[in-house]
Amino acid sequence: MMYTLTTWSKGGYRRYEALCVSWPDVANVLGHDHEGSPEDDAVLLAALRTNGAPHWIADADGAIDETGWYLIGPEIGDAA
Repeated sequence: MMYTLTTWSKGGYRRYEALCVSWPDVANVLGHDHEGSPEDDAVLLAALRTNGAPHWIADADGAIDETGWYLIGPEIGDAA
């Protein structure tokens, strides 16, 4: 399962670690398009764990956009 580690912004000023799985990869893992069900989410989480995703995915909030299915992790502290 392919995923990308990235960041997610809330309100334009708070940034969070994030993980994105593209819609084509979601469909490849599930065998169908994501239907928004908890069962689909559980399958994706299991696949991510098997493929070395960060530990924080277990308690992460979810989000979607046109690029894919996201898990939103810990806030990134201000380096300044």
